[in-house]
Amino acid sequence: MIKVNHLDKYFNRRQKNEIHVLNDINLDFPEKGLVVLLGASGSGKTTLLNVIGGLDKVQSGSIEFGDKIIEDYDASTWDKIRNESVGYIFQNYNLLPELSVFDNIGFVLKMIGINDPELIETRVNYILRAVNMYPFRKKKALQLSGGQQQRVAIARALVKNPKVIIADEPTGNLDSKNTMDIMNIIKQISLDKLVVLVTHERDIAKFYGDRIIEIKDGQVINDYNNAETETQKIGKDDTIYLKDLKSVSNTGNDQLKMALYSDHEETSEPISIRLIVKNKTLYLDVDSTFDKIKFVDNSTGVVIKDEHYVQKTRQELIETSFNLEVLENKDVDRESKAIVSIKQTFLMALRKILLTSRKGKLMLFSFLVAGIVIAFTIATLASVVIVRPEPYMSISKNYVGIYESGISSDLPDYDDLMAYGLGDEDYYINTFENLNLQFISPNGDNSGVGVSAQIDLVDHTSRSKLMSGRMPANDFEILVSKKIADNIVETSYGQEQGIWSYQHLYFERMEIAGNDIHIVGVVDTDISLVYMSRDLANLYRSADTTAIPYVFADEDSLVAGEMPLVGEVVLTEDMYLTLFGNNDYTGAWPKSIIGFDYEI
Repeated sequence: MIKVNHLDKYFNRRQKNEIHVLNDINLDFPEKGLVVLLGASGSGKTTLLNVIGGLDKVQSGSIEFGDKIIEDYDASTWDKIRNESVGYIFQNYNLLPELSVFDNIGFVLKMIGINDPELIETRVNYILRAVNMYPFRKKKALQLSGGQQQRVAIARALVKNPKVIIADEPTGNLDSKNTMDIMNIIKQISLDKLVVLVTHERDIAKFYGDRIIEIKDGQVINDYNNAETETQKIGKDDTIYLKDLKSVSNTGNDQLKMALYSDHEETSEPISIRLIVKNKTLYLDVDSTFDKIKFVDNSTGVVIKDEHYVQKTRQELIETSFNLEVLENKDVDRESKAIVSIKQTFLMALRKILLTSRKGKLMLFSFLVAGIVIAFTIATLASVVIVRPEPYMSISKNYVGIYESGISSDLPDYDDLMAYGLGDEDYYINTFENLNLQFISPNGDNSGVGVSAQIDLVDHTSRSKLMSGRMPANDFEILVSKKIADNIVETSYGQEQGIWSYQHLYFERMEIAGNDIHIVGVVDTDISLVYMSRDLANLYRSADTTAIPYVFADEDSLVAGEMPLVGEVVLTEDMYLTLFGNNDYTGAWPKSIIGFDYEI
């Protein structure tokens, strides 16, 4: 399952106080069983445990974990191994103090993709009952005693049913009864999984361990299969057997019965006890030379039996009702979700701040103010240093401009230019130049306020880019860019005309070739652009000439001939007179014009 090869680790490497904490460690761990790392404090056993679990690095050596060989510390590889295959029982608990006992354990199941609330509740409640912490499931971790936190940490490590349990002094803060309960569960798990346990208690190692590895000064000094003892010497302070003690005194009457028992042959010093009952409360006044006095009730966990202690067999001692199958993950559906919601994160942070000392709150406030000042400074500098080009552009950055100069050159024709964009749906040629229109005042005159910008086609924008208004519904409706709209709305020129908002802008009227033009929307761009249909753009370009797009010709105004087809044009009466020298519209239509490639 796990194999470590020539592990070496140093603290304070190449310094005067260098410590060779792991010295050429070579170990091969089995697929299952309880392996105990035994040694005194500072021997290196906890460091070795952390290295095996991927929590610490080494300077040299390799670790084989299943089918993976890890020579240099690879955080991503260890993250995957820890998430799925390893359960940790830390000596200092490492619980989330602001979460409840239930949520601390449920958090682990969410990390491995188990998000079914019913399944989480079933598993968490089961493991809490197994470690005798079910009654405390709603309490926050910071409200628990050290021993209770240790049991929650053990439950958290076991609940995801990992392949390997890494346990650092799991019973260090437990009383004898809970020590046996927890060790019995760990022993039960080790029948099917690998448990690597660190302890300095030889009695626990001898009674529960399948294999014991003794470590001293960073080296393995002994490695052997343990011949399990049939008896254990773990203290039994949780149960007092009266018949194993000496009865020193026994007195009483119908109102009060008292008895004194002792594990010493003689009790030299007298004991004075007064019992007072007041307001349905029993008060004890004890005068004795004993340093420790304990009151026994249902909450202390101490049991008093009027009988002799009977030695139990090993099988009876390690017996537990813990069932590992309840935690099986094989057929469980998993999905990745946020482990902690944004609301929970905010509340946890807020509670953390509220529980911080006055000095800590002052420090946090100082950091906040400093952060605001730094952010403001950076934003100010960025606005000066980082120049946005859009406000200074007259056309979109995706345009390539081609202009004919006075120097003779072989410019590509229209067909050649279109060939460049063959197959590109976004490619087009914009042959239109700038537009200059003024709003028409109520008396019919030009107002002096209007639109001056590059013409673009309405097909080149979309509804999603609109800041306000709507898309044009016909050829006589146009869109303007945000830059144009803001220049009108936010300046005195527009405001003097009663244009204070985008909505006011939509009521204004302009003219192209006698046709009323209205702005119906604003496009989110800082470039001066006007979006219109191709036919309206052609109409604007030809408004000062005698040629206009035939789509704007009115069939009812024809005095002769018919509406044109492709390759044909319609002439005004004045143009006909100029070309033919008469107003005789008789004869066959269409008519050819000498020197031109199209017909009338």
